[in-house]
Amino acid sequence: MKRTTYIIFGMLLTGLVVVCAGIFYASMQVTGWDNNFLDIKGEKKTVQLPECKVIQMVAIRNIITTGEGEKKGIRMPAFGELPLKITPAEAGQGTFTYASGMDEFMTMNSVGDTLRIVFDFPNDKLEKKYHDLYWLYLRSEEMTIALPDHVQFLQTSLEAQKMTVEGLTRDSLSLMVQDYATINDCNFRALTVQNGAWLFNTGKADNLYLHLNGIRSWNVNASSFHVDTEYLYAHGNQKCTLEKGECRQVLWMPQSEGASLDIKLKEAATVVVK
Repeated sequence: MKRTTYIIFGMLLTGLVVVCAGIFYASMQVTGWDNNFLDIKGEKKTVQLPECKVIQMVAIRNIITTGEGEKKGIRMPAFGELPLKITPAEAGQGTFTYASGMDEFMTMNSVGDTLRIVFDFPNDKLEKKYHDLYWLYLRSEEMTIALPDHVQFLQTSLEAQKMTVEGLTRDSLSLMVQDYATINDCNFRALTVQNGAWLFNTGKADNLYLHLNGIRSWNVNASSFHVDTEYLYAHGNQKCTLEKGECRQVLWMPQSEGASLDIKLKEAATVVVK
């Protein structure tokens, strides 16, 4: 065998080893990432909601400690693979549907007119491999709240969760999310939103109240979601863009002395200063 042939063969063999090593490393990374997920399983379970005006969904942040009991950090549950859907309630009775395995990590309690749904993942309920994780990624089938008319405010502070609101027809409703929300096929006379990133996809809101402090972004699909008036509330200095066809008019509602709004217009408009 010629020397050149040996060199070529050696280069091919080296390349093959590098590729195989890369595949092995990538597979180990995927496996390691998957180990960060807590799969919550079980049959679908539906419970009736007590009468209330406010629903709050919160997750406890558990303290991570060393073997000597010293605080090392905080574990944050992440709901990116555990979506939430909001639908109309049938016959006025609110319900909450979820995988039955969640019962181990969830409590529901009422204080006055407020229902609190609390998720908690302490070490004594988790396998040892999860104990030192700063992020606990949850994975389960979609949770659904059938929202009765008497609920006026829904607040969810669940990290990374994607919420979809579908089919509601309401005089008024207030919504607050931690991360992502989409509005589909809904009709509101007045809709108030806070925090997170919003997609108003299909339906209408005659009056849309946006609290800019905390809202990362919002997008109105002008071809399928109609807004008559947007009310923009904020402290401090804010910037936003009004897309073409987004609404008929905008009202700026400063919430502190010196508050300002830098608005970019994408179509012809009339600015009226009171």
